[in-house]
Amino acid sequence: LVGLTAIVIGVAGLTIRLDHQGRQASVAAEARLLSGVLALGLQHYLDQIDLEVRDLSQGPFPPTDPAGNAARVAASFRHLPGVQAVDVLDAAGRPVAGARAGAPVQPERAEIELAFFTTLRDQTTDGLDVSEPLRDMVSGQRMLFVGRRILRADGGFSGIVRVTLKADDLLTRLLPDPLESGLHISLLTQRVEFLTRHPSVVEVQGGAVSRAASPELQQLIEKGTQAASYTARSRLDGQERIAFLRRAGGHPFYFSVGFATETFLVPWRNEGMRVGGLILAFLGLVVLVLRAWRQRGEALAALEQAHGLARDQADRLHRILRGANDGWWEWDLERGIVDYSPHWWEMLGETSFAQQGTPALWQERIHPEDRARVTAELVAAWQGDGGTFQSEFRLCHHAGHYLPVLVRSLLQRVPSGRVVRMSGTVTDLSGLRQIEARLQAMFDLSPLGCCLCDAAGRISDANPALLALVKTERAALL
Repeated sequence: LVGLTAIVIGVAGLTIRLDHQGRQASVAAEARLLSGVLALGLQHYLDQIDLEVRDLSQGPFPPTDPAGNAARVAASFRHLPGVQAVDVLDAAGRPVAGARAGAPVQPERAEIELAFFTTLRDQTTDGLDVSEPLRDMVSGQRMLFVGRRILRADGGFSGIVRVTLKADDLLTRLLPDPLESGLHISLLTQRVEFLTRHPSVVEVQGGAVSRAASPELQQLIEKGTQAASYTARSRLDGQERIAFLRRAGGHPFYFSVGFATETFLVPWRNEGMRVGGLILAFLGLVVLVLRAWRQRGEALAALEQAHGLARDQADRLHRILRGANDGWWEWDLERGIVDYSPHWWEMLGETSFAQQGTPALWQERIHPEDRARVTAELVAAWQGDGGTFQSEFRLCHHAGHYLPVLVRSLLQRVPSGRVVRMSGTVTDLSGLRQIEARLQAMFDLSPLGCCLCDAAGRISDANPALLALVKTERAALL
């Protein structure tokens, strides 16, 4: 009886240990999956911001056209959900144009705003940068700035584009519902500053939730780690966690997702020890362990499958969001298939269409005079090392006339440099061309003598009234 009891206790102890390890592996897998979903969601949101900021950073913002500058910034602001403000500052840090939701942010520490401008001004690399967290004195909420430099045509510094975000919104807009008990999620910057946390904590240092990152977490971020699992004891609440750290793409943000062992593993382990001590429950314990093992395998398989589906859908959404809000299209060069949005066909006056087809569907509609040039531009883009393609040409409308359009796209390359996919938008330029024609007619028919000059002050065009006034030919004046 003693020997049998020892065997039962040994088997129970071994089973508990194995199941405990399995539960730890399951927790680690769930943390890895959730961190990936959160990082992809934040990456796509920041990519959308970066796309608008990159467009604004191309400039210029002439001081003679404040209304045009304001309209351009307001248009980008409308495309960015959850953003508090978009501001354009000149090389001296003075406001040029802006758009915002609510009252302007008043930082508790004004030096953060100046430090962010100085950092972007002195930056030597291109990319989206992030400020130190700050506290808004008006709303009491944590804020942060992200932005890009504006460069002149000669490469000199011309100012910055700055976007103001609520730190808490970056996490709350992405959190699934409901969340498991014992789950802890932190959003940090690459400077190892906590922006926001779930569940929230009262402790605040400046604009950040806390700078008290564990040594393990700080070491991983300082190394530039993209993704890694770790176990550490939090300095915020003293709890030990099984966690996974993941960076949000190429942006300076990290998600740390972990489960506290005190609230998740320890109660289960204690219960397992009590069950293992009951010799009479030997058979029931075996059945329980086998079932838990099977459920663990099914859960891991379901998590991996969900992770794969989420990754595929996120990749597709990422490519589409990099385009604008006009008719979008996506060309898979490997399969020779193009996906067209319904609006793409509507611009061409088509009422019945296929959302997927061959490249010939749009290439045959190109105006004969533009076809060779567009083909040459495509080949040049594929053979080059750039990441984007842009071209203006004419497409045949269903009614028979030709429609001027602007096509822009992102090129996706494999490591060898070969382009395998193009994703982008098509914009109808008919309205712009009509405005240009009206302006040209006003210029030509004006009774006043008018001329156009280039940046060097040389006359590039003159209307008939001016030619009659100076009594000379156009060629002699130009």
